[in-house]
Amino acid sequence: MATSAQLNSPNAIYVSKTGECYIADTLNHRIRKILLNGNIVTVVGNGNAGFDGEGTPATSAQLNSPSGIHISELGHIFIADTLNRRICKVDSNGTISTIGGHYFYGFNGDALSPFQTYLYTPTSVSGSNATGKVYFSDTTNNIVRVLEPYCQDGLAYDSATSTSVTDVLCNGFSKFSPNVCSSRGKCVATNTCSCSVGYTGNNCEFVTCGWSFLHISSSLFWKWYLFGCRQVLM
Repeated sequence: MATSAQLNSPNAIYVSKTGECYIADTLNHRIRKILLNGNIVTVVGNGNAGFDGEGTPATSAQLNSPSGIHISELGHIFIADTLNRRICKVDSNGTISTIGGHYFYGFNGDALSPFQTYLYTPTSVSGSNATGKVYFSDTTNNIVRVLEPYCQDGLAYDSATSTSVTDVLCNGFSKFSPNVCSSRGKCVATNTCSCSVGYTGNNCEFVTCGWSFLHISSSLFWKWYLFGCRQVLM
């Protein structure tokens, strides 16, 4: 049970949307989780301080004084691996990888590849489910920094899966853009919009017209009404 477990300088907690509690057990060099039944388990780290295990199961990897943790809606675990000077990610399959930081530490500038960027004791970490951006405090450098998803040409970031996918354009906008299809529909194929109810046109730029019944003195008439409609020459 969690109340019988030994922790060592826990520095951060995160409660998931399912109610499970994650703990950065800093000087035990682990990330632990309290289950809904009250039991505690290790989800990241083997308890030995160091850096080892890139691309391997998270429970067999080494951390070094992790002090920040964030869980995404997809269940990915983001860790500020403080004395390894790295930001790590554990995907939903339980595999750990570095997403930012380098063996060397200090400050060597911004707008670099995350794997070439020096950090200096990163601590707190958080993230945006909508954009995929990961924010963290680079404590000894006295700055807050952000990791932004990067996709090669022809690919786009899909927040629903947290992956790069083949992009599709509708009238010049990515299907993931909030402005695609005039913000009134979805881009389902190249230059093909599926418009929301009430809109039409190749780019969902027109408001549709409708009709209603008008009941007067027990007589039934047709009455046309417009929603900002305009005549379009075909």
